[in-house]
Amino acid sequence: MDLKRFHTNDTPRVYVACLGAYNAGKYVGEWVDADSCLAETVKELTQKWHAIGGHEYGDEWAIHDHEFGLAWPGGEYPDLDKVGELGEALEEHGDAFAAYLTYVDTSGRDIWEIVDEFIEDYAGDDTEANTAQEYAEDAGYIDFGSGNPLTYCIDWQHAYKELGFYNVLGYNFRERQ
Repeated sequence: MDLKRFHTNDTPRVYVACLGAYNAGKYVGEWVDADSCLAETVKELTQKWHAIGGHEYGDEWAIHDHEFGLAWPGGEYPDLDKVGELGEALEEHGDAFAAYLTYVDTSGRDIWEIVDEFIEDYAGDDTEANTAQEYAEDAGYIDFGSGNPLTYCIDWQHAYKELGFYNVLGYNFRERQ
């Protein structure tokens, strides 16, 4: 499963389509940044379309495409404020955050609460064995400088799971305690 978002800028975009035009057999719409201004941008687009197409175009819209990858909240008529917040969070935290969103339950939750949990849980994109070893060293479970030969006999791949890590699409996270 490929998570990478394919777009030309850092802010995920959405394709906002004019439903009145669509129902009239015309495809009218625009790609716009999904940021905190998304609701206002869509309002401006619908006003522009109404000026072009009059009553036939109306003011109804739908999201017909997006650059959110697997992180899309779903549907053609999402809450634009929430999509804008999600777009800003993805711009700031990238594909690791998008991977995290495929694993955690986000329904009805504040996006910034989820971002805080992501920051706390994210453990990088190194190998699972290296992630576990680094964590064990940082937590003081082992000391490679001690000269104890047993520190070199640890199965770090197994320790990864025992230490509460999990991997989502190549990114490492630590289970919430």
